[in-house]
Amino acid sequence: MTQQFGLKGEQYPPRASVKLNGPPGTGKTTQLLERVTRLLEDGYEPNDVVFVTYRKEMAKEFLRRLHERGYISEQEYQKPWENDTRHFGTLHAVCNRITSDAAVVEKKHRREFMLEEYTAKYDGHGSEWDDAPSQRDPIGTMLFDAYDWCVENKQHSFIRAPNYAEIKDQAISPPSFEEFSQAWSRYKAEGNEDGKPLRDFAGMLREVDEGGLRPSGDVLVVDEYHDMTPIMASICEGWFDGFDTVIVGGDPLQAIYSYKGADPSFFTDLDLPEVLLDRTYRVPSNVWSYARGVINHDPPEIEPDAEGGEVQAVKGDPHGVIDAYGEESTMYLARTQSQLYDIAADLKQRGVVFRSQEGIGGWNTSQTLLDLFNALQKIRNARPVENVNPQTGQTGMARYKQEDVDSSVRLPENVTLESGEAKRLVRYTPAGYFNETKKSVRSFAKGSGEVKGTDLMPRVEPSFWDDMTQGPDSVGHLLAYDAKDTLRAALERYERPFPVIESAPVPDVLTIHASKGKEADTVALYDGIPGAVQRNIRSDPREQRAESRVWYVGCTRAAENLLVFRDQFDYTDKYLPSTA
Repeated sequence: MTQQFGLKGEQYPPRASVKLNGPPGTGKTTQLLERVTRLLEDGYEPNDVVFVTYRKEMAKEFLRRLHERGYISEQEYQKPWENDTRHFGTLHAVCNRITSDAAVVEKKHRREFMLEEYTAKYDGHGSEWDDAPSQRDPIGTMLFDAYDWCVENKQHSFIRAPNYAEIKDQAISPPSFEEFSQAWSRYKAEGNEDGKPLRDFAGMLREVDEGGLRPSGDVLVVDEYHDMTPIMASICEGWFDGFDTVIVGGDPLQAIYSYKGADPSFFTDLDLPEVLLDRTYRVPSNVWSYARGVINHDPPEIEPDAEGGEVQAVKGDPHGVIDAYGEESTMYLARTQSQLYDIAADLKQRGVVFRSQEGIGGWNTSQTLLDLFNALQKIRNARPVENVNPQTGQTGMARYKQEDVDSSVRLPENVTLESGEAKRLVRYTPAGYFNETKKSVRSFAKGSGEVKGTDLMPRVEPSFWDDMTQGPDSVGHLLAYDAKDTLRAALERYERPFPVIESAPVPDVLTIHASKGKEADTVALYDGIPGAVQRNIRSDPREQRAESRVWYVGCTRAAENLLVFRDQFDYTDKYLPSTA
C-alpha cells in the first residue's frame, strides 16, 4: 500500500492550529506525525509536545514511529512515563500523570464499598441487596456502570443512565447519583490498606476536568477526537487555550461509540480550520463505493488510490473464507458477540488458530490452550538418540550431524520451551511420565526463564518421548482438559508454534466496535442487527445515523475483499444493502 509523507494542507504550516478530517485509510496518523516531526525539526523538544489519543495501540504506534524516525530514544518510546515523552499516551494515561499520587481502585475495593455502604453485592461476593434479588447482574455492577456512564457524560442523575430500568428492576429505592458519588468519594479518600487515597478512571477524569488541570507544553495533538466522550472532549477543549498550536485528528463518520456518549459533533463543531484528507490508501474503489452506500449521511468526497476490490454476498461456513483466501490478513466482523460465538465455534472445530476480543475464545485470550499447543509443537518428533549424552545431546566429541539422524527426528537439545509453555505441559502431563515428583518438575519449570529439552531429559521417563511428541496423537495422553478437541484439531492443521500470537498470520474475530483502527486484506462481514437496534433506528433518526456509522467502519476495514454474509443468523434482522 502506497503511503503519503508530504504535508497535506500546506496553507496551514506545522505551527498552525488545524483539524485533520481523516476518512478510513487516508493516513490521518501519518499526517499528525508529519506535523509533529516538522515541529521537532524546527526546534521544539519532545517535552514541548502533548499527544493524546483514545486507544493504547494508537499511542504506542505513534511513539514507535517517532522512534523509528530518530526523534525519540528507545527509553522514551518504551517508557514514556519516565521520560520527556511522559505526556504522550491515551487521554487517561496523560491525565493520570498530571493528577495527585493515588492507588488504583481494584475490584476488591468496589466489592468492599458495596458491602459496607449498601450491604449489597458488586460482582457476586458479599451479602444480598434484598431478600430475593435477581442475581443475573449484581446491583453493584449496575450502579457502578451507571456511575461511570454519568461521569463520562457529565450527567448527575442515574435516571439518564442507559441501564436505569435494570437498576429499578433490581432495587426498589436505589441511591441517587449524588448520594452514591459522595459515598464513593469518601471511601476512596479513606485510602487502601496503606492509607493511600484511591482513584478510579471516572474520578481521575473528574479531577482533571473540574480542577482545570493541564499538562505543560506548547503543542497539543489530539487524535481520534471522534471517539471522545463528553468529559474527554471537555478536558481537551479546556486545554486548547493553553497551547500555542492545537492539532486535532478525527473522522466524524467513525464515531461509533455513541452508547458511551461519543458524538461526531465534538469534532465537527471545533472552531479550527479543517483539512480533509481526500485520498484513501487502504480502501479500493469498489469497496469504497459500497461503503458510501452504507453510510446514510454526508459521505466524504475522497478518491481511492487503488481501483477494483471485490465486494460480494456469500453464504457458507466461516472456515470457507480461509479455505478460499488464506488465514493471513483475514478478519471476521459481526455486530454482536453472540454472532461471534458461532463463528468462533466453527473455526475451533476446524482447528483454526485465531485472535479475538475477550470472551470469544480467541487463542490470544486462552493462555493455557496456546501454551499447550506451542509446547506440543516444539517437542513434536523430538526424540533422544541412542548413545547420545542425555545432558548435552552429544555423542563422543561431536554432535550428531543431520545426516546421521532420521530427518523426522529432532534432538531434545534443539527444543526450547518458554516458562509458561513448560509449566502447562508439566501440569497436564500425567505423573507417570516423570521419574521424579511432578511437583519438583513444576517448580523447576516455574523458576526457569526457559526450559531446554536437555533439562527435561533427566526428569522424564522414556515413555514421555514415545507418547508426548506425537503432535495430535499426544493429546489423548494429557490429563482432562475441556479444550482437547480444539487442541487436537489445531495440531492436525499446523506444524508450527505461534509464540507471538499478537502478530501471527492468523485471522481476527471481532465485533465491528472492536475492529476500530484495524484492517485486513479480506474482511468477512456478517450482516444482522438485534431486533432492539432495529426498533431504535426506525424510531430515531439519530440512532439510524449512528448505526450506519458502525457498518461504514466495518466495510472500510477491507483492503481487497469485502465478503458480506447474509442470512446466517435467524435471531437478527437484515441491515446491509445489496452488493449487486
